Amino acid sequence: MKLPSFRTLQVIMIGLLFLLIFSYYFRSCWKPSPPNLEGFFESSQFGGDFFAYLPAHNLDSAVFLIKKLVPGTLQTWACQRLYYNLTEEASIDLRLRHLSLFEQNIINDSLKAFVQVVRGELFIEMARFEEALQCLDTCTALSYKINHPIQAADAKRFKARAILLQGRYPQAIQLLLEVFEVYQQFPGRDLDQRFNIRIDLGNAYREAKDFKEALKWHQDALHLILNVRGKKTNLFNGFLTITTEKLAEDYLNLNMPDSALYFANQSLSTRNQYNITYDQTASELLFSKIYLEKGDCNLSLVHLRKAEQANVQKGNMIKKIKIYSALGESYLCLGQLDSSQYFLKKCLTSRDTGLLASVHEQLGNIAMKKGDLALALKEMTRSRQFHDASFNVEKSKLLAYQNVRIALAQKELQIASIEKQRKQTLLISFLTLTGLVLATGVAFLLLISQRRKQFIYKQERELFEMREKLQQRALEQSQQELMAQQAQLHHSTLLLELKNQLIDELESRLSKASDAMETTGMAEKDLRRMRILTDADWQHFLERFEQITPGFVFRLKAAFPTLTLAETRLFLLVKLYFDSREISDATGISQESVWRGRHRLRKKLGLSEAINLDEYIQSF
Repeated sequence: MKLPSFRTLQVIMIGLLFLLIFSYYFRSCWKPSPPNLEGFFESSQFGGDFFAYLPAHNLDSAVFLIKKLVPGTLQTWACQRLYYNLTEEASIDLRLRHLSLFEQNIINDSLKAFVQVVRGELFIEMARFEEALQCLDTCTALSYKINHPIQAADAKRFKARAILLQGRYPQAIQLLLEVFEVYQQFPGRDLDQRFNIRIDLGNAYREAKDFKEALKWHQDALHLILNVRGKKTNLFNGFLTITTEKLAEDYLNLNMPDSALYFANQSLSTRNQYNITYDQTASELLFSKIYLEKGDCNLSLVHLRKAEQANVQKGNMIKKIKIYSALGESYLCLGQLDSSQYFLKKCLTSRDTGLLASVHEQLGNIAMKKGDLALALKEMTRSRQFHDASFNVEKSKLLAYQNVRIALAQKELQIASIEKQRKQTLLISFLTLTGLVLATGVAFLLLISQRRKQFIYKQERELFEMREKLQQRALEQSQQELMAQQAQLHHSTLLLELKNQLIDELESRLSKASDAMETTGMAEKDLRRMRILTDADWQHFLERFEQITPGFVFRLKAAFPTLTLAETRLFLLVKLYFDSREISDATGISQESVWRGRHRLRKKLGLSEAINLDEYIQSF
């Protein structure tokens, strides 16, 4: 089977890559888009605002219209929007009625979870903690069912608040720390969740009397707000107000009333600047505590009256008890025993044993000042009982809190150990990787060095072989030149032999002619004629010349076809190294005639005066 070529594999891989990119793009283009919330609720059929289209004073009709007109995927969001459109002054009963109507008319797990978490939050404000915990547990289960871990964490955060108000601050701290870890896994979520968890943790540590830890968490919340305040100033000023109030409470608990008053004024300034009316009861309570701590009982009482008025519409039972307790202390500070006794007795419905112990002690002091020793003894006895109960409860809470702190310390130690081990593993991995890189680098350098040596050795070998070839070629060329020179020498020798033979023949003929002249009296011109080569002699000479230099005469005639017979003979005689005198003897003409013949031959050959005629003929 023939394997595909590398080029074919490249084409296949590029095609697969383009196919993957195209499929991803196609999927993203045809991915169903989320429902357009604003587009539906701002459509023209509702006059551009669906919630303004709903009847403002008929809640049943509003919920009916949501169920009838809004698509199922948007009904939960519409109900949430309708609920949060309520003013801050809306009573708890009205809010609960909203939730009940949602639950009765629109049935889906998402809305059920929302109803339960909000209802649980409202029950906490009403001090109905058992009902609140039940609602929040239901919300947690539904949130996990619909894969909404953030909403489940929100429900746990409210559950921690309820547990904290029940006085179980170790369990509350443990639960809040778990929620904090969940929120840390989703850093891009809403700011209010990250902010509220820090506020709740600070409140929980305050209940545990760990005021420094509470201050640390509230300062962390302040830093969180300040880091984003420049981007969304108007949106998060409410958070800034809450945080500065919490810091004021922390400094008050640390016996630093001046610092507490500074942050309380900061909170009040933010409220007035941005018209923030949220939780004015807590703000007024804070100022009353600060001024009471500073000994200004009248100003404390003024703020308490404002707090009581702000809480009337809210109906928050927990804050109502706190207001009654603070009013009792303020009137006691002013010496108004009856008013103090009246408000302190209103606090006896509280379940907080620590508060009850303090209230009975103050009632005993009032009874003593009135001279009712029997009532004073009774109140002091009750106070001692609540103190003992509170002490035992606080002792168990403190023990549980210490266990929580130990568990947290162990967890932090475990995290630190894991982090240390992770860093060691990273260091070992880094060192190992560095070693591998170095080893690879050294091996690569050695490989390059070896390759370089091999390359140099190869070049040297090729250079040596080239030199040998050049030497061999030079030797062969020298041999060829030597052979050519030997051949040329042999050729020249043959030509000289031919010349010598001609000369010998001419001399022999002249010698015979001289003897014949003496004996027979031959005339001078006959003697000169005998010295000239005849036509037969020339024919014989040409045959011998062709034997020595085959094809020379033919090549000469082909190159210079206009040469005459006399010029051809002159050319051949010069080729045989005849000088002018010898040519004159062989042809029977004077040397001047020979020179003129050489001049004509030069012209026929087309030679300039700079070229030597004899050298040219010898090289032809």
